[in-house]
Amino acid sequence: MNRELLNDDDRINFPPDLFGVHFPFRLEPTIYNTAGRLSADYHGGYWLMYRIGAGGFYMAPDENMFRVSCMNGFEGTLSDAFGIVVC
Repeated sequence: MNRELLNDDDRINFPPDLFGVHFPFRLEPTIYNTAGRLSADYHGGYWLMYRIGAGGFYMAPDENMFRVSCMNGFEGTLSDAFGIVVC
């Protein structure tokens, strides 16, 4: 996957450009809540933001690994992919 880590200026501008006011008030809190539901290892923290091809975007916690247990039966450990799954 081709990705670009967003710098501080882009962190402020890029997500709202994609999602408008829904990003800070609805989407971002939903991402954090979903992370907490998928992994007991998640306790908040700093998230990195990435731009991906075709104008896409995802966030990932700036931590190493998370044990994940999903309702679809998946149980395993995810690193950066945890952010992709949550987003």
